[in-house]
Amino acid sequence: MTRGEDHCFGTHYCNSLIITAGGSTFAWWIGYLKKLEGPVFYNTMITRPTNKKFLYYNKQRFDYEGFPKEWIRLALNNDSIVLDNKWFEEKNGKKIGNG
Repeated sequence: MTRGEDHCFGTHYCNSLIITAGGSTFAWWIGYLKKLEGPVFYNTMITRPTNKKFLYYNKQRFDYEGFPKEWIRLALNNDSIVLDNKWFEEKNGKKIGNG
């Protein structure tokens, strides 16, 4: 299939979606425009942690502004996939949003 056909198929026929590449705008739009009710899961780790900590931090800093609240956050913890119940800023002890 072409990318256009992939996008059309995903938005019209998928009732759930797993976004493995958290920084993928292509997958984000499929999740956002998806016609059928159903969960959207996404990987909260947009990049791999590196020795350049600032790169890792900046990629995740505003995750609460980029992903709808109803989407389900997933993270990798000791080689297991787990639900990530806090936004990146909350994990670092900061308040998020307007509150």
